[in-house]
Amino acid sequence: DCVVCGDSKHPLDFPIKTPTAKCEHRPQTCVDCLQSWIASEFEAKGCQGLTCSECPRRLQHEDVQRIASEATFAAYETILTRNALSQLPDFAWCLAASCGAGQLNVGAVGDYMECHSCKYQQCLKHKCAWHKDETCQQYDYRTSGQKARDEERATEAILDDISKKCPGEKCGWRIQKTEGCDHMTCRRCQHQFCWQCLAPHAKIKRIGNTAHQSWCKFHSDNL
Repeated sequence: DCVVCGDSKHPLDFPIKTPTAKCEHRPQTCVDCLQSWIASEFEAKGCQGLTCSECPRRLQHEDVQRIASEATFAAYETILTRNALSQLPDFAWCLAASCGAGQLNVGAVGDYMECHSCKYQQCLKHKCAWHKDETCQQYDYRTSGQKARDEERATEAILDDISKKCPGEKCGWRIQKTEGCDHMTCRRCQHQFCWQCLAPHAKIKRIGNTAHQSWCKFHSDNL
């Protein structure tokens, strides 16, 4: 009987040899179950670490070729070939979903690659579609978020030149002064303050012009 499926099998339904040369047991798994076992192992582990169905001995290439079904061995060979090609320093696979081709890129200009098979353009450094009109350095600058942060700082600098944040507690609303005196009132929180030094108007009313910053033109010492 097969030790995997438990069915009574004809002796010819069992392999003549053990799955590996190092197996120390007689073949007790029928050919059908052995092929199913290898297919399952291959699906779970890929090419590495395939073992006998009855012991932990590892299957070698010639074992898989001898025992596995044609379909499983063909897939096994494909993965082995792809793994070997992927180890070559100048080799890259096309990233187009419908392609699957690969090529050596000896003498490539920068990190640009155009697939010989489907003409898909990609970046070898970033492993993505080619960033047209951008160098790799510019692409890094944009995608790292640094460009956005620099643009935000530049915008803040421009806003600082043409407006000020309301100093009212928990406000910070941007206020732009176009004309009139320097006694400002925030439309959002109604906080009143000096446009020049942001001193609160309530304090100015209470203690006078010494409430202004010492450098402010409205401070008592500067009048």
